[in-house]
Amino acid sequence: MVHDVRVYCGSFLSGSCVHSSFILIDFLTMNIQTLRVVGFLEGISFLLLLFVAMPMKYIFDNPILVKYVGMGHGVLFILFLIVLFVVCEKQKWSLKMFILGLIASILPFGPFVFDAKIKKLEPEQAEA
Repeated sequence: MVHDVRVYCGSFLSGSCVHSSFILIDFLTMNIQTLRVVGFLEGISFLLLLFVAMPMKYIFDNPILVKYVGMGHGVLFILFLIVLFVVCEKQKWSLKMFILGLIASILPFGPFVFDAKIKKLEPEQAEA
């Protein structure tokens, strides 16, 4: 069983040195709280993309925010799906719960609705 994975994020040249950055993901520490935090951040990034960056691009002809907010949202979206999968496996949640989380992640305000649902499950999981 893999307990941690090194995910290669990228490298860049700086003068004569090569710097590499790695993110350590420890699957053992992912829990419902991690899912809730990542879901909150993903939801905020999606709303910023839809209601700030996109209007800036199409109304004010300034696409710079779409580039950066969109990239941040993309990273958070993928991270949310990874954490959702791991937590569903660890908590023995049903396929229905995973699909609800997946659908929530692509709808505006969906992550917040999903968060309310899993918040209700948190006390039950603590008792088990």
